Amino acid sequence: MNSIGVPAALQSADPETRRRMVAAITDVDPEQALNVILIALGDVDWRVRKEAIRVATESSKRGGLVARLVESVVQGENVALRNAAIEVLGNLGAQSTAALLETLEKNRSTSRKFIINAIGFTADPAAVPQLREVASTEDANEVAAAIDALALIGGHEAEDALRRCLDKDSAYLRMAALSGLAKLGARVPWQEVSPLLKDPITKRVALEILGRTEHQEAVPELVQALDDPSVHSCGAAAVALAQLYAKSSLSPCIRQSLGSLHPSARLRLQNIVNSATEPFRAHAAARVLLISRDKDVLPALLSLAARDALPSETLSELRAWGPDLLNPLLNATHKSSGNAQGVGLELAAELAMDWKEEHIPIPTDSIGELLSALRAGVASTTYPVTLGALRGLAWWADSSDANRISELADSSDPEIQRACATLLRSLASSEPQSVEYALDRFHSSGRSFPSVVAELGGERAYDILSAALASANPNTRREAVHGLAVLADDRSAEAIALALTDEDIEVQVSASVALSRFPNGEGRAVATDALLATLPSEHPAVQAAAARALGTLGDVRAIKPLKSLVGSTSPGVALAALDGLHRMEAQGLTEVLEKALRHADNEVVKQALHITFQLQPPRTLETFLGALEHRAWDVRMHAARFLGRVSDVAATDALRRRRSEETDELVRSAIEDALRSRGGL
Repeated sequence: MNSIGVPAALQSADPETRRRMVAAITDVDPEQALNVILIALGDVDWRVRKEAIRVATESSKRGGLVARLVESVVQGENVALRNAAIEVLGNLGAQSTAALLETLEKNRSTSRKFIINAIGFTADPAAVPQLREVASTEDANEVAAAIDALALIGGHEAEDALRRCLDKDSAYLRMAALSGLAKLGARVPWQEVSPLLKDPITKRVALEILGRTEHQEAVPELVQALDDPSVHSCGAAAVALAQLYAKSSLSPCIRQSLGSLHPSARLRLQNIVNSATEPFRAHAAARVLLISRDKDVLPALLSLAARDALPSETLSELRAWGPDLLNPLLNATHKSSGNAQGVGLELAAELAMDWKEEHIPIPTDSIGELLSALRAGVASTTYPVTLGALRGLAWWADSSDANRISELADSSDPEIQRACATLLRSLASSEPQSVEYALDRFHSSGRSFPSVVAELGGERAYDILSAALASANPNTRREAVHGLAVLADDRSAEAIALALTDEDIEVQVSASVALSRFPNGEGRAVATDALLATLPSEHPAVQAAAARALGTLGDVRAIKPLKSLVGSTSPGVALAALDGLHRMEAQGLTEVLEKALRHADNEVVKQALHITFQLQPPRTLETFLGALEHRAWDVRMHAARFLGRVSDVAATDALRRRRSEETDELVRSAIEDALRSRGGL
């Protein structure tokens, strides 16, 4: 772009034209480029300003840029320019600090507050001493700006400067300093925070700060604030109490204080828990109510859990409540519905098992209530209730549950199927006969559960699983294949081999994968023969699965057919054949790789490059130099990355040459990274 065209582009009525001109700013002379950047930073269109901010940030070493940006901050005519300049100065960080501090020292106009703002955005700790001085002056506007800047910079010195502002005469400035400390997560001593609790303006933020004081006198103040009519103050107190409870030795004191919590405070906390607008406060309020052993909060907790919004610390508090929680939790579950009821059943079962394993006594009638609730849930016609009950019953089922679970295991829903299979496997370890009886019963009616049968094993497992291969349900046939692979004997290999002729493609793919698990003995020979016969399949997914399985088995008979598949027009098949040959360390792989490098699919080419680098044949460098000129950007990028790891002067020369020609930004970045790693940038 020549110097004559720049002003014309800047004056265009089309924002996109102006934006593109800014993006191409490196094509003009440095002085004019700087002028263009500054004009664009004040453009009326946000897109142009955004582009100018990016270009200015990337041009950080451009001579005179920082000084001109500082001038833009103190000018008072163009607010957009000022804000954009502040953003760029912030992006430049410490590079801007010296110029801003010097200007602040000399400038005595009302624009000083904007300079202070810019200093804050640099986040440079070196500016803290001068900001502390400003914060101690009498100019309220400058003090406020300095407080905001200190809060942006952070660090011990900045926090100390903010604490010195907590005794300012202005409630607004005290609030600003306190908010800054809260934002930084600072710990402020009790004696400095407590006076601010008496001020309605600073009270809410002061309550939040109390959560980090770890001072015992903070507890009664916070408990009292839970009954504050202000929802914000009540919520802030809940957050602070939850923090104190989790991170200090004040837990016993907090638990005792919350034991006598006023009913009106409990109601306010329950309203916060039920509010969906502030989840962080809702979680804190829920925990405070749990610490106080408030049973009325349990329905709301189940609702949160149903939305997967219950924090782990809240679950910990439920566990800490102990077995006395079980009946109230079940009552809350009964009053709930849908997902909340299902979650409640699963949660109650899990907590009870935790207590049992910790040898904490659980009343017999409570266990009876739990089992009744779980079994009723299993019989429910509401899907989430049934699912939650099944998952919960997995910890507590006995022989009487086997038949009912076996019936449900025939469900068409995969989640119900998985839950039933998990439950039956768990029950099989303690009640194998009842599970076998139930499975036999339903197998005789044409239904079977292969994953459970395989888990149980036994003399009849093979007969049941091989019979399941004739099921009308392809999911059952696929599961039977997996079950036979678990048995992993020679008969199983033969049965799985037959599944390679199944009418369902997914069953054929599953059978190919399963046959790769027979690496030894007669089963390996059966598997190899069957897979070789399957390779000519018209379905690419089956071909690819068979190719990978043959590579795993490693029979040399597979080398020739796999080599022929590397040229397949199906990328998945070509990749699988290439991987299989690599896994087998087949002879003649170099010629195969040359074929793969000419493949029409980029992923095949990239995989060939990857294998070539691992093998490191004599022609490795030549291969990657050729790939650096490939038509596809992602192949060139891979080649550049590999060349960065090749110790050869020719690689450096080729990378430099390609960098001067490359038009793709990602490839250029990869080339520069490669050169940098070689010290050749």
